[in-house]
Amino acid sequence: MTIERERSHAIAALLAARGINEIVVSPGSRNAPLIEAIAHESSIKKTVVIDERSAAFVALGKASVLQQCVALVCTSGTALLNYAPALAEARYRNIPLLAITADRAHEWINRNDAQTIVQQDVYNNYIKQSFNIDIRDNSRFISLTVNEAIAECTNFPCGPVHLNIEIPDPSIIDNDDTESTAQRLDVIDYIAPAMTLDRNTMSRLAGRLQSPTKVMIVAGAFGPDRNLNRAVGRLCFFGNFITLADSISNLHGQGIINCVDTVLSHLSKEELDNLAPDIVISHGGAILSSHLKQYLRDKNIEHWHIGITERSQDTYRSLTTRIETEPASFYSQLVASMRRSHTPSDYTARWINVYSTAVTKAKEYISTLDWCDLTAVTSIMSMTPKNYNIQLSNGMSVRYAQILPVDHHRVDCNRGVSGIEGSTSTAIGASSVYPGNTLLITGDMSAVYDLNALAIPWISPRFKAVVINNGGGGIFKYIKGTRTFDDVDTYMLAATGCNIGKIAAANGFKVYTAQDAEELKQNYRKMLAETESPAMLVVDTSAARSADIMHNFINRNK
Repeated sequence: MTIERERSHAIAALLAARGINEIVVSPGSRNAPLIEAIAHESSIKKTVVIDERSAAFVALGKASVLQQCVALVCTSGTALLNYAPALAEARYRNIPLLAITADRAHEWINRNDAQTIVQQDVYNNYIKQSFNIDIRDNSRFISLTVNEAIAECTNFPCGPVHLNIEIPDPSIIDNDDTESTAQRLDVIDYIAPAMTLDRNTMSRLAGRLQSPTKVMIVAGAFGPDRNLNRAVGRLCFFGNFITLADSISNLHGQGIINCVDTVLSHLSKEELDNLAPDIVISHGGAILSSHLKQYLRDKNIEHWHIGITERSQDTYRSLTTRIETEPASFYSQLVASMRRSHTPSDYTARWINVYSTAVTKAKEYISTLDWCDLTAVTSIMSMTPKNYNIQLSNGMSVRYAQILPVDHHRVDCNRGVSGIEGSTSTAIGASSVYPGNTLLITGDMSAVYDLNALAIPWISPRFKAVVINNGGGGIFKYIKGTRTFDDVDTYMLAATGCNIGKIAAANGFKVYTAQDAEELKQNYRKMLAETESPAMLVVDTSAARSADIMHNFINRNK
């Protein structure tokens, strides 16, 4: 057995031993020994995706739902550059991805050898750490390096890691039994640091938050966490806590408002002033609502951020306290440390009253609207069973989806740093590891951007997609920066002329269409009932009309 194959089998065995049981591979010659070795590991589920950009987003979707490390394997050259968008997204969403890239021998770098580029440290601005090994290195060094890469990937806060492996000259793979001769690498256990604050510190912080202090928790993008949801929900019983949460924060329940823009746009400036908190506590990723962001920046409110971060998260320009611990642990400790106050507060009740009124008024307003993106998406969200995982593309889809309260099993969007790329691939990856159904709500530009995802041959019948087909780039008709741009139709809407429904059908999807509210209700129910193949509903709307309606909704009380 050649050393390339022997060491590749040892690395694959170590990956399996360290608990990596999902690997997304893209075909290539330089990574062939790694793929062949991974194929022999029965405990690893292998997923093949030809397009490396799509492959990385598929892995992102898998890792986000599984909440465990998923590995990627690609060949040398520009192939690995296609991983960059998904790795950057994973970095800012703390999703553990291990990008394993096969490399040419270092002596051939910049020597006019085919498919040879500088691969070491290529992702350094967008990952936690980078590691490099030569397949010819000492086995102990390889063992230490691979163990360290996996530990770094899964160490809190999780995130993407790059493992670059130089493979000088892979031999042609034969069919002999290689497992018995593969050299084994040692497994090194990693014990994570404690994630709790000491009692005195917690008592001091809880004392600061006692009523009548008004406390607003601001929750950005975060994966579902029952302990976190339970702890945050229990804080509302103290009367002086309210939580304003993105739909993709996956928080819902009593005392939690997750249609922030609807509530804020319902209030007058005076009402907003009266409801301002004394302390803001934030956790999770960047928030969706620019209105909430500006509201808190204008108030210069004391701000605590919860989470282990490299930099101070001074989102509201008033950060006073960094609490370096895991959010669920912090809020659970906080609940246990709080005491009933002798000066009860009605702060929670005031916000909940405003929330209830705002939602009622919003529903009444939406019921009067004619056919548009907003009516389509809110109708879809209301008809979608609560046990669905919902994936939202960037742009307008994620904004429409949080106009009304959301309490589905799980809601995700690539809002770390991504644009519209990779939304479909991410959703397909997520669907592949979730035993229930997954719904993607996306726009036509985003769907076209990620067309290669539709060609993946193993898409589950549990995967459903709704495409808002409004002529491309409806968000540019809505946001302030481009709304008044004279040539927005020419340069920003970028209508593709692509029939996404026909392309989906050609790739095995059952396709439905909707051009009005009644057809939407009928065909959406049919799509949900489809069990033989993945399904798509293409919803035809007007971008210009939809943007005007959304703009009027947000500014209806101005």
